[in-house]
Amino acid sequence: MKTFFIKTFGCKVNGCDSEEISSELICNGWDISCSPLGSDLIVFNSCAVTAESVRKCRQAIRKFKKCSPNSLIIVTGCAVKFLQNNNMEEIDFLLEKPQRKIFYKKILQFLNLKKRNKSAPDFLRKNDGFNHDFSIFSSKRTRAFLKVEDGCNNFCSYCIIPYVRGSVIKSKPLSEIEKEINALYLKNYREIVISGINLCAVGSDLDFNLMDVIDIVRKKFSRIRLGSLDPSYFIKNKEQLCALLERKEICPSFHLSLQSGSDEILSRMNRKYNVEDYMEITEKIKKKISCSTITTDLIVGFPGETEKNFEESLLIIKKLNFIKVNVFPFSARENTVAYSFENKIDAQTKNRRKKKAIELSEKISEKEIGKFKNKYFNVLFESKINNEIYTGYSENYIKMHKESQKDLCGEILRIRFC
Repeated sequence: MKTFFIKTFGCKVNGCDSEEISSELICNGWDISCSPLGSDLIVFNSCAVTAESVRKCRQAIRKFKKCSPNSLIIVTGCAVKFLQNNNMEEIDFLLEKPQRKIFYKKILQFLNLKKRNKSAPDFLRKNDGFNHDFSIFSSKRTRAFLKVEDGCNNFCSYCIIPYVRGSVIKSKPLSEIEKEINALYLKNYREIVISGINLCAVGSDLDFNLMDVIDIVRKKFSRIRLGSLDPSYFIKNKEQLCALLERKEICPSFHLSLQSGSDEILSRMNRKYNVEDYMEITEKIKKKISCSTITTDLIVGFPGETEKNFEESLLIIKKLNFIKVNVFPFSARENTVAYSFENKIDAQTKNRRKKKAIELSEKISEKEIGKFKNKYFNVLFESKINNEIYTGYSENYIKMHKESQKDLCGEILRIRFC
């Protein structure tokens, strides 16, 4: 039996794409491997959100090829456009959009060539619509990711995603979502994570919205998580935020991408909200659900960001008590508007600001999580970390542990956080 190993970089949507690729390979008789060593096929599902993401992917490709020289190396995902001109001898072929059926068809075409050679076609493809295929290849997992949307038309000035994922919103039809949810339910998953590149835009091309998706999922599942949410959507659709917070099935852990605590910088980023708007949303969430937690993203060193602008971002971290802040130094991406911005920040300053923001956010996070000590939560246990210790996450995404001689994986138990 042929074996494959898949390495995923980047966001939850990439994770969904990797599961679809794995599913197609398994359905066609391949065996998934826990190690790249000796695998017949190694798939890299790449990320291009920053230059560092592409560098890490390139580094991993070279490392894996060196360790497993006879493996067929395929690269797919967002960084394909950045890797195709790098003359990397380690890559056998590239596939821009990881649609399951196309992916496996191209693998067969490549394997059927009389000999592997660098003159073989690179199989770059365009995605003309949403990939409606789905298939669940593992019943052991406790949490399933439901990809419902692809593409982004926000065109934030720093962001490469509309250029590599597409700027047209492509939604999975509600009928397909319902079929997939029914299949996931029969596989005994306990929690669903609804994800998309621009999740709040789901259905805008097909005359439905995020709440319609949630209402289908909640028919079968009592624990629903949401991927990254666009704050500007809830500024325009305040009634939907209220409706969302009324749904008891929604886990009270929300990722609202901030990017900067400075209105001046948010405007230059082409983010369609200001700091006051963002604070209004988070305050509504915390007022409605006392145990809710919020995570966010922050870019430091954006062109023209002054020390005052940076301090404004730190102030927002202090005010809003995020339990997690993903901090990224600005990465200039060719083709984006911000690529040509003047007043670029030097690497030393960006790294200093990154370090300071991380240190503050970790301090705030520890304090915020500490507020939940001695309170009870419903924990979905996902894995065993040693002989008798199991770990999982509460509704508000706090990692918790429990000692048990019984296998707790897949169990939801109400326990005290201590």
